[in-house]
Amino acid sequence: CQAAFVLTNSVSQGSQASFILDKVNEAGCEYSFGYRSFKWKTTKSDNVGVTVIIIGIANKGYISRKTIYDSNAIVPCKEIGPNLLPDINIRIKSRTRTLSPNLPEMKKGNMSYCADALIFKTDELNDFLSKYPEAKRYVRPLYGSDEFVSSTPRWCLWITDKVLSEAKQIDGISARIEDVRIARANTTATKRCKENPHKFRDTNETSQGNVSLIIPCVTSERRLYFQMGIVDDKTIVNNLACVVYDCDIWLLALLESRMHTVWAKNAAGGHETRPRYSCDLCYNTFPAPEIDKHQQSILRNLAKTLLEVREKYCDKSLGEMYTNMPPELARVHSWIDATVDSLYRSQPFENDAERLIWLKNMYNNLLENE
Repeated sequence: CQAAFVLTNSVSQGSQASFILDKVNEAGCEYSFGYRSFKWKTTKSDNVGVTVIIIGIANKGYISRKTIYDSNAIVPCKEIGPNLLPDINIRIKSRTRTLSPNLPEMKKGNMSYCADALIFKTDELNDFLSKYPEAKRYVRPLYGSDEFVSSTPRWCLWITDKVLSEAKQIDGISARIEDVRIARANTTATKRCKENPHKFRDTNETSQGNVSLIIPCVTSERRLYFQMGIVDDKTIVNNLACVVYDCDIWLLALLESRMHTVWAKNAAGGHETRPRYSCDLCYNTFPAPEIDKHQQSILRNLAKTLLEVREKYCDKSLGEMYTNMPPELARVHSWIDATVDSLYRSQPFENDAERLIWLKNMYNNLLENE
């Protein structure tokens, strides 16, 4: 028997990709061909469409020569993996802690939970501060995915328990805290959340004098790398980005490498064709090499160089910078790629497929030895 299905492309992304192919295999079947993500439109005049894939299924061994269709490319192969990659069968399972013991913890940013009254766009903040200039001491820049990639932060009132009584002396702040209390009153928020309307539900922040690494959860498929970066101890990150708090910047170079990028894009779920980064699927599963102090120092210097080059193009947003990468920025990324590749093996990798196969073997070995 053979069959084919037109499906939303989420079937080949994220944790469900491995789950579904496992079920297909349990039934004695395998993928026989696959069309990778493309827009399915209902009519010629319809500009709105859903992003789909087509998967062929047949009894195991019935089709010896499988085929992947990707845009205009036709790729013959012996095996099709859960992410519809030719001869690359990586079954990635979501994890709540890192598979590689030398990686620090990553977590989602802060969920505000009905605390919209504490958040401002720039023009809203200017109006607010023109009325209540003394409130400036409680304002912090706020970044999520869109804000970080577009280099246009929003702002938030960040009020700790220690300064609450003095902050409430400002009428504008007191009114906004009351708005949050009312907004949370009839929700499923926890008792603690309802009793603290002056705060976001989560209150993670960078320790004084340290920096944190931020990774936007969604990026464009047209960009070669995720737009990660470093934020200081004044910056607040919301739950639409992932964060490693109080980290050493050598980690930025490791995660901005081609090795991590191809792993993360393969493991990630997605929004249409855009990869969606997650702590549990992309970072916690990443098979990182052992990195000694000397190698960390090399990566730290590369991260500093990367940040310095980005600063030269500060008139552009990160999104613009990585959509049309300046030659100098591309060159730094090539240095990072070569350095991180060398941490895995002395022989250079020919392409991303080789990188994925190497990472797949490392991933399986780490799981077996865990």
